[in-house]
Parts: sequence; structure tokens; C-alpha cells
Amino acid sequence: MLNRKLLPAMTTAALVALGGFSSQVFAADAATSASVDIVTPISITTVTDIDFGVVIPDPAAVGTILLPSNTGTAAASGGTTQHQAGTEVRGRFTISGTANQAYSITDPGTINLGATNLDATSWTATNDNGDCSNDPVTTCTTTPTLDGSGADGLYIGASLNVPIGIAEGQYSANFNLTVEYQ
Repeated sequence: MLNRKLLPAMTTAALVALGGFSSQVFAADAATSASVDIVTPISITTVTDIDFGVVIPDPAAVGTILLPSNTGTAAASGGTTQHQAGTEVRGRFTISGTANQAYSITDPGTINLGATNLDATSWTATNDNGDCSNDPVTTCTTTPTLDGSGADGLYIGASLNVPIGIAEGQYSANFNLTVEYQ
């Protein structure tokens, strides 16, 4: 057994002996930089609202009005006919931001125009820069891109479900169409 007086002396001696060893720390520096790209906020402006035109519903069958974004010429099917062909208008929007930047479009999903089952769905997009041509809004064939001046024009179309027994009247709904940089 170690002597109680000897233990503190041995501990001190060990610490002094270890202090004689040097522990080297190696350090290195690297030169680097920080950067940021500032872009103009993207914006979208409504030029023309979507209008499915004047339609006549069939009292016994559900119908559909298809308003494509590339032509703007509506087609009726099922239990619906167009009363005044040519009154329909595809939506028109202008988009502006930083030149040559890619962007995405988010449609509103299904919107109800104020009567049970009077729903606009299946949104399509056609843009001036040729990236979309009556493609589903969220899956354009090519990612839409602003032109060299930071602009693009966008047409939006959709499909309108016309229910059986809908009452005569004017129906409408507000909705948001969203664009954001990719």
C-alpha cells in the first residue's frame, strides 16, 4: 500500500514530468469569399379574366366546357352547349422579373364558381416564350423562363364542370394564380 505522504509527491512528480512534453497544435487557413445574386422580385399581373362564355346546360346530363389555353376557343361536351360561341376568353397574364430566370406556376386547384358542382379544374398554360403549349399548369413541357428583358406572357385555360339542374344566372369566383422563381 502506498504511503499517504508519498502519493501527493508522486502525483506532483508525474504532472511535472508530463508538462515537459509539448503538444503541438497544427492550424491552417484557407482564403475564400462570399457572394450573393440579387434578383428582381417576380410579379404576375392579370390582363384578362377567364370567361367560359354563355352556355346552356342540359337538365338531364352533366356537361363540360373546355377552354384551352393555347387557342381560347371553348368546346362543349356532355349535357352542355355553347349559346354564344366566341364569348369565351382564356385568362391572360403578364409576368415580370429578372431576365432569363426560370419560374414555376401554381394553379388554384379546383375552384367553385358559386353553385354546387360548378367547378373549374384541369388548368392549362401557354406562354409567349414557347415553354408551355396547353400543358397542365404544374407540368409544362419545358420549365417556363422569362425572356432577355425579364418578361413573359401567359394564357391560362381550364375545364368547367356544369352540373345538372343549375339555375340561370351569372356565376364567378376569385382565385389566385402563383408564379415563383425555380
